[in-house]
Amino acid sequence: MTGKGSSVTERDETHTLWIGADLVLYPDAPIPLFVQLARHIRFRIAHWNLPAGSLMPSEPTFAERHSLSRETVGRAYRLLKDAGAIKSRRGVGWFVTEEIPVRHVTVAPGSSISARPARPGDVDTIQNRQVMLMTGSLVVEEPGKPPIIYDPMRTVVVVPGGE
Repeated sequence: MTGKGSSVTERDETHTLWIGADLVLYPDAPIPLFVQLARHIRFRIAHWNLPAGSLMPSEPTFAERHSLSRETVGRAYRLLKDAGAIKSRRGVGWFVTEEIPVRHVTVAPGSSISARPARPGDVDTIQNRQVMLMTGSLVVEEPGKPPIIYDPMRTVVVVPGGE
């Protein structure tokens, strides 16, 4: 049995996981830092396959360890909460609300792939509900078919013959 002071807590493990993540934000970009941070966090949730209920880093520690203001982290977390990706439990912390599966999409020859801002009425192809994206949608248009909208943070497009 380990003593209370020497045990590694779930929060410690969470902070270690997130501290090791590459975090590249662009202060001079037209996209606000908190939106860039929210996209980064959502991307990590998807690509690390974090299950629902996974603990997120605390706002103050995340901010301190990544040289961000607590307000920037708080705004990013609230944006993710509004998008349904995370939730808070008062006095406990922030948690992943749902797994964000990554989908591999193979496109037909002659298809076009583009990105554009999300529009009202766009449908999320993974969960068949209204898209709630931070900045945009991945649009795949196959010849003779209507465009299909994908979440760019959880979609990998495979082009046959591409590398």
